[in-house]
Amino acid sequence: MRVQLIGVCVVSLIVSSPSVRAQPRDVVLNGSFENGLAWDGLRPQYWTVGFPGEAPIDSLGTWDLDGTAAASGTVSLHLTSHTTEEWYFLAQALDAPTFDLEGKEVSFSLQVKTNDSTGVYALVAAFNPDVPDTGDFGSSVGHVILAPSPSDSGFTRLEGSFVAWDAAAALALVLAVEGNGTEAWFDDVAVIFEPAVPGPGPDWSEVEDPLGGQQRTFHLGTVSELARNLSEAAYEDLPLEVSEAGDMINVFTHIQWNSLRGAPLLEGHDRPLQIASRAEALGLSRMLTFDFTHDDPEGVGYINPMPDGTPVTALTGEVRRAYVDELVALVEAVAPEIVSVGIETNIFQTFCPGQWPDFLLMMQEARAALSVYPDLHVTTYCTLDAVLTLDGRVLSPQESPWLQVLPYCDSVAYSFYPQLADTTVLHIDGYFARPQLAAPGTPLLIPEFGCRSDTAQGFSESLQCRLLSKVVQDVASLEPHTEAVIWFALYDFQYLGAPPWFKENFATLGLRDYAGTPKASHVAFQKMRAHPLGGLGRPPIPEIASIEASPNPCDGACTIRLAAVFPGQRDLHVYDMAGRLHTTVPVPPAHHSVRWTTATMPIGAYLIRSGNGDDTAHALITVIH
Repeated sequence: MRVQLIGVCVVSLIVSSPSVRAQPRDVVLNGSFENGLAWDGLRPQYWTVGFPGEAPIDSLGTWDLDGTAAASGTVSLHLTSHTTEEWYFLAQALDAPTFDLEGKEVSFSLQVKTNDSTGVYALVAAFNPDVPDTGDFGSSVGHVILAPSPSDSGFTRLEGSFVAWDAAAALALVLAVEGNGTEAWFDDVAVIFEPAVPGPGPDWSEVEDPLGGQQRTFHLGTVSELARNLSEAAYEDLPLEVSEAGDMINVFTHIQWNSLRGAPLLEGHDRPLQIASRAEALGLSRMLTFDFTHDDPEGVGYINPMPDGTPVTALTGEVRRAYVDELVALVEAVAPEIVSVGIETNIFQTFCPGQWPDFLLMMQEARAALSVYPDLHVTTYCTLDAVLTLDGRVLSPQESPWLQVLPYCDSVAYSFYPQLADTTVLHIDGYFARPQLAAPGTPLLIPEFGCRSDTAQGFSESLQCRLLSKVVQDVASLEPHTEAVIWFALYDFQYLGAPPWFKENFATLGLRDYAGTPKASHVAFQKMRAHPLGGLGRPPIPEIASIEASPNPCDGACTIRLAAVFPGQRDLHVYDMAGRLHTTVPVPPAHHSVRWTTATMPIGAYLIRSGNGDDTAHALITVIH
């Protein structure tokens, strides 16, 4: 189950390898504004006008990149306010983990020039929705405000700091002006602290391949909403990170009721569309899951309200048309192979049984509208207990009304998140394949599933791997072939501000921990990813020789290993996250490893790529000093 982040996330869990040293670094991206514009061309890269998901503030002021006034470099950010009633501002969620922020000092500095010092400020705040709302900056566990003095002229450097008194969901940066005609120029914006860095993860050789010697006949991947943090850069990198562990990404997005509001059909879907575009460029297959009942964990199972909170209480003909119109626009933009009409729709049936016939109508109407895409796989899915009992018995339509939807589905699809008592199913032969018996001859699809890895209530990384292996082994040899097996999250997240049941069940599902350190389950996914995708009805893709870099993060030097030995020289190309080639590392003939010195490389994340055309492999590595 997935819902929109409430206030955001991350928990206090020491997971980093003790050999990995955290060092202070600037976590602001494009703080000098030299990177130019974002992908949509409507704002500076990595900055937003106002806060994403809140009411637009474009009418309150203007911004531009001013090439005539800069503290350093060639441009500065120029803001102008058009009102005396509200602040006009640009913001950035900073690209750094904050689960262990408690007790850390956060330093903030920038250069600013203004024509009115009383209407200009810059703010950095650490937010935790679980702490009391102070009224000034929401649920802050530390903040610093910088403002110029009346006597300042030209660009003035301002500095400040705070020590966080608790963990945080995110660090947010705001540059603001207020007062009709107030102008300010901002440059050299920096926020420095010691963020946790990923550890190297488990020994590759000690993690078993869940598939063993079996052929992989299904797509493999994770869902799209949980990146390493809430920054735009993290979501920008997510498709590449998913491609290390799978060949498909399940793009989740939530209904905005755009046609009911008279808004463009794709409004409010910017982030999933950006993720889908990057996934397509990487060659990742896409599934699209279009939710209408899971936008808020407090209201799971009921129809999502409009973005402004206006309730939508029934699936009337007008409401169904609005859903289908928005769905068709998304399918056209995302170009998925699979689309799901809703998330865990049996929960909607449970809470709104009188509207179940209307959902069945909406399913038929969606299928009719999507019939122009003849190769599109259309389905919806339930939680596993709507199809199967814990002792392995398949339910009948009389016992589970959800099964009435199967005639409109191209697959029997389900999600599964066990409580500790539910793990008895690990000992039942073929348990996760049995739902196919509800519609013989129909393929299975697992669009989201996962298992906690924390030890608080008896779970563990080992149990997480056991669940993964059990699911994969149960469904690997089915006929017709299973469509896809999609893990819920690439990263652990703590849902600060969410209900306790939600935090407890969904915080530690990731294949990587809060700092980004791979778990054994991540290695297991990588090993399955290396299997060629084949089987009836599936064109085989070329086998990929995987790459492993160790240690990762790398400080000074690392060893890069290829899973295969090549007769000729193999060149490894190293790119930064902007796609620029930094260096080429040759691997001598008949060798499967090479030592790479990183002492002269700037700190940051890099993509190591091997091969050309179809015969390619890649790995992400973080360089630290």
